Amino acid sequence: MGALRRGDGHVVFAQEEVGEARRVESGDVTAEFGRADQALDPTPLFRGLPDDMCQCRHQGYVVSGQLTFKTKDGSFDVAGGEAFDVPPGHIPLFSPGCEWVQFTATADQRKTDEAILRNTAAAASTGDQTAE
Repeated sequence: MGALRRGDGHVVFAQEEVGEARRVESGDVTAEFGRADQALDPTPLFRGLPDDMCQCRHQGYVVSGQLTFKTKDGSFDVAGGEAFDVPPGHIPLFSPGCEWVQFTATADQRKTDEAILRNTAAAASTGDQTAE
């Protein structure tokens, strides 16, 4: 418990001029600190999950920019200065300049990460850049 800091997190994604995401686990909750330097659509990373969408509930805050959540029922935007609570069954779409902090149940995040890692590895072995 205590303060969770971006600098204490482990890097889960980092690519120069693309963006970065770091995570800090605290008990049964994972905090993610992220930024997108360009538009990011991670849709291919969720292949194989129900409805090919993220299966985590996330609660968080958009520091700057815009984050769009696409769901089976449509989409909604969260602008800088706004908080969000999104249920399982979504795809996050990051606008250039988006910076966010989100909180997720660690067990759920790990299950979703398993699919993301499989899809990233499969894309790397076939040369498919859409899932990296």
